[in-house]
Formats: sequence, structure tokens, C-alpha cells
Amino acid sequence: MKFEPVYWMLERGSDGYHIVAINNNDLMILIVSLSEIGSGNEQIYEKMIARLTDWVRFRFKGKSQEHTMLAFLVYVRDWGPLGMEPLYRGLKDVLTRLDITGAERILFDFYADNWGLRDNRHGRLLVVKTLEVLETQEAHRALEAISAHTQSQNIPPEESQLIRNAIRTYKEKA
Repeated sequence: MKFEPVYWMLERGSDGYHIVAINNNDLMILIVSLSEIGSGNEQIYEKMIARLTDWVRFRFKGKSQEHTMLAFLVYVRDWGPLGMEPLYRGLKDVLTRLDITGAERILFDFYADNWGLRDNRHGRLLVVKTLEVLETQEAHRALEAISAHTQSQNIPPEESQLIRNAIRTYKEKA
């Protein structure tokens, strides 16, 4: 007798925890890999980066780099442990191994997609924290553009502070 679904996960919500059923083995590989990377456990870090990179390559085989990265970001936004700082260093390493060109522009586009009608603060958090760890001039320019755009918008103060901190971190390291 088969047990369905195969995997269960507890997801924290504003009113406590909710049980989430996961019926897809591939999705479970993604969730476990992201969680292990986010945990900051250096002993398994490289193995999880390799596993996640292979997962992305297999899942989006034959797709353009832009499509691959945007689809991957949606998965990370929806299933990743966004509150775990080591996750973002891991995302940088995965993007490096995937040799995504123009990652900063794609991240900026993803930020814009998570603004307005879609209004997904988790997507915006993912972009800002990932741009921060990329530490490139293009990432800094994207953060500056995001900051300029949000100046005239009504965004939560903690999001505005996150953007300012990311810009300051770049300037301090440059």
C-alpha cells in the first residue's frame, strides 16, 4: 500500500503552522538542498551546491539562461528558507556555476515582477539579498536603481532599510 503524499512539511504562517503536502520528489530535492545550504553547515555545503546546480540544469534543460534563472528564482522565493543568511551566498555560488550572464539585470527584472499588482515582498527580499552577495558593480547599480524607484513608493520601512544596508555593504567592501 502506497502512502500519499510521500512528503509533508510544516510551514509557518501568521496564525501558526500549516501542514503542506509535497507530492513531487524533484521538489523535495530542491527544498532539502535549499534548507541545507541555508543552514550554513560547511561540511555539506559543496555537496548541496552541486546537487542544486544539477537540479536546475536538469529541470530547465534546453531553456534560455534568462528563463532558467527566473524560474529558479520563483522556486527559491516560494520554497527557500529566505530568513537564513547563508542561503544567499549559496545562490551566488549556484549562479556562478550555472554561468548565468546578466544575472543582475535578471534579478532587477524579478524585483519589478514582484512589485505592484503581484506585490510579493518575499521575491523582493530574495532579489535584494542576492544582489548584495553578488558584490559586482552591476549588482550595485541594480540596488541603486531599486532604491531610486522605491523612494517615491510606499514600502515597509524594513524593506527600505534592507536596500540601504545592501548598498552600504557594497560601498564598504569596494
